[in-house]
Amino acid sequence: MANEQNLIPLNKRTQRERKEIAKKGAKVTNKKKAERKKFNELFNSYLDKKITNEQIKEQMIQFGFVDKECTNKNAIVFAQYKQALKGSTQAFIAVRDTMGEKPKEQVQHSGNIKNPFEGLSTEELRKILND
Repeated sequence: MANEQNLIPLNKRTQRERKEIAKKGAKVTNKKKAERKKFNELFNSYLDKKITNEQIKEQMIQFGFVDKECTNKNAIVFAQYKQALKGSTQAFIAVRDTMGEKPKEQVQHSGNIKNPFEGLSTEELRKILND
């Protein structure tokens, strides 16, 4: 971890220095986005390919899929569905959530939450932060 004494707050830097820092950050972010996009394209191209496992393909056709629907993506969905039918709770949850039927989680709380900093000015908060 960096030594805090070596850190210079952004508000103490020149506009030119801030722009350079922002450029470096944008460059890293764009590189990560490109990598993620490339991975997603590669993964999706695999999922869209025809399934090569003849046994699974035959089961899918017997279940009602037509030959052109026997893709890796549909095989994964079919496998999850079969597991759910066998009683797998995790598979059922995955199928349910994928279908968009995940129940909403509602969190309720009672009582009052007291903000210990309520009523303090910005200057007072900064003083506490810097102490």
